[in-house]
Amino acid sequence: MKKLKVIIYTIVGIVTALITALLIFTAGGGFDTTEVSDYFIRRVRAPLSNARTVVLDLDYRAFMSDNTLYNQDIALISLLINSHPAVTHLMSDIGLSNIEAMFVGTNIDTDQAHLSMGHRRVAYSDTTMDIVLVNISGAAPHNGWFNYFDVGANTPEFFALTESNPSDWLDHRNHKGYDVAAGRIIAEVEHYLESLGLGADTVLWITGFGRSGAIANIVGANFERQTAVSSFTYAFAAPNVTTNPGARDYKTIFNIINLDDMVPLFPPSEWGFTRFGVDLPVSVAANEENFELFSELARARYTHFPNAYSVIHEISELIPKRESLYIFEDDAFVMVGEFSDREEAELVRERLETILELGTDRAGIGHLARTHIYEHDSHYELIHYQSNAYFAKVLAELAAGTNLERRAIADRFLSARATFDRAFVAGTRRPHSFTAYYLILNELASDEQH
Repeated sequence: MKKLKVIIYTIVGIVTALITALLIFTAGGGFDTTEVSDYFIRRVRAPLSNARTVVLDLDYRAFMSDNTLYNQDIALISLLINSHPAVTHLMSDIGLSNIEAMFVGTNIDTDQAHLSMGHRRVAYSDTTMDIVLVNISGAAPHNGWFNYFDVGANTPEFFALTESNPSDWLDHRNHKGYDVAAGRIIAEVEHYLESLGLGADTVLWITGFGRSGAIANIVGANFERQTAVSSFTYAFAAPNVTTNPGARDYKTIFNIINLDDMVPLFPPSEWGFTRFGVDLPVSVAANEENFELFSELARARYTHFPNAYSVIHEISELIPKRESLYIFEDDAFVMVGEFSDREEAELVRERLETILELGTDRAGIGHLARTHIYEHDSHYELIHYQSNAYFAKVLAELAAGTNLERRAIADRFLSARATFDRAFVAGTRRPHSFTAYYLILNELASDEQH
């Protein structure tokens, strides 16, 4: 009996060892076991939501593959990095070192972002490669939304109205706010590579979500143009970033887009805007199974605005091109009031201008409007003229959750503001979530298998 038990335990042990070896082999796509730890990292666990932890095996040899082909494994770990509440801890867990995290920007504008970078040297067979993660994340919500609507235009009116420094904006075809932030991040990445002495065998892994995805899109385009390094860029929910006619020719940038999400729709395509690289668009709402899956993952019902594009289209009809943002239209004004003496009118004007510039300079919108006092025979009129850019910043305030009950706005903007206000929460809250984009990755993986 004892001999039988020994035989059985031996067989079970051998079978277990074989199964374990097979699982390791399969997880890595089939590889030899020499210096495994140099490129294969233990199983990664990261919270997607309160209800779900995503588990995956990260194999760094994915970055030795063709960067012009979409890679599901890179996309998934990129989404987890963007969604992780403590990204530098996750970076350490996946074997990155030389980790640096920093705020990139100034306190006098909204062209800001957070940047996290980490490095790993990978050796496999006869190949050695330095992989650098470049993770871009958002600034404070209010500043982020102000930056979202800071489109810019290469016109005298824009520079005069906003008092912007044209030297910070490197490519006027790009969205001004994203381009300035991207330029600053590119400089930090180059400094990081130089400080580590990294050369031609360097791979940049660039990723971001939402507005940070837009910045990552421009950063990825910059490094695709460079021959000194190679790059993999995975951007999620990225807004449009550029009017560059060659933007779609970029091959190493993949933009994962939820068609239910309002965020990727601005600036409007009617203004000539698009993204660098390849779009991978999926509607979460188009697949009924996703409603149940979303509820299971997020413990919330999936809701969306059925025609998010119509909201942006109404804005583009009101403001036909980006240059029009910085023009004062004849019918864009508000009668603030009539006063019996000028001193009273001046007092109200001063109060109005103070309110519009309340808080930090970068969050104020007073410079996008003008006030004028008209003198009549028996009274004074105070008129508040509003540029189209003023209206765009009002939308930014709405997006940031600011209470605008007392904000007077010109009649020409009222309909578009009401539409945006009505659609925004439904068009972003669930569709712009990490859970929604996780479901999109599942669909893209399913499409790959078929």
